[in-house]
Amino acid sequence: MIKLALASLAVPSQWDVATLVAHARAWGYDAVELAYPLAGAPDGVRAAFEQGGLAIACLATGVSMPRRVRDRVAAAAQLRAAVDLAGRLGCGRVKMLDTPVHPGRTAGGTAVEMAEWLLPVADYAAARDVTLVVENALYFRRAKELWMLLEAIGHPAVGVAWDLESATRAGESSAVSVPTLNLRIQYARVAWGPGAVEEFMRRLKGIGYGGYVTVSGAVEEVLADAAVR
Repeated sequence: MIKLALASLAVPSQWDVATLVAHARAWGYDAVELAYPLAGAPDGVRAAFEQGGLAIACLATGVSMPRRVRDRVAAAAQLRAAVDLAGRLGCGRVKMLDTPVHPGRTAGGTAVEMAEWLLPVADYAAARDVTLVVENALYFRRAKELWMLLEAIGHPAVGVAWDLESATRAGESSAVSVPTLNLRIQYARVAWGPGAVEEFMRRLKGIGYGGYVTVSGAVEEVLADAAVR
């Protein structure tokens, strides 16, 4: 059964964790996606979620593979730190972004580079029971492209975080993306609205998806209504 999560970045920034948990629970969500770095002490945040009866669906970073090789060590260290934090929070997913394909590079060559960079971090995550989910945010926004990237990485602790809005902007519907990626989709994200989101949910149910769909990018009234709909 699909579970619904609320993106913490979609709510007012002045809310503390207790307010966030209370609203998410009242609106009918099963979990919350938290942004990295975390606002608040990890032990206190975890306790608030446990007391509120909600899960932490994902720890969302903005990390992507840097263009310059010398910057990649720091980016990998940031991902490892996020994995460690996810473990402290009792969260099994860390979200990162795909990577741009820069001038003079090919998509295939970039995928191989990202695989070489990410594999040691994936091993680190797997040893801590955390899955890295790669979001289709930059170049690899359509299913065929992200499939190629995941094939290059080829690690069981790396899956897909599928952002419906990003794919739609790239001209791809869920009728293509969901059957193509199938159970490689380990996490999903939508900006609530009629039509495309409902079709996306139907497609996910059709492949037996039982993970989280996180709602983001909406005003408070819409967030409150989205879980019901």
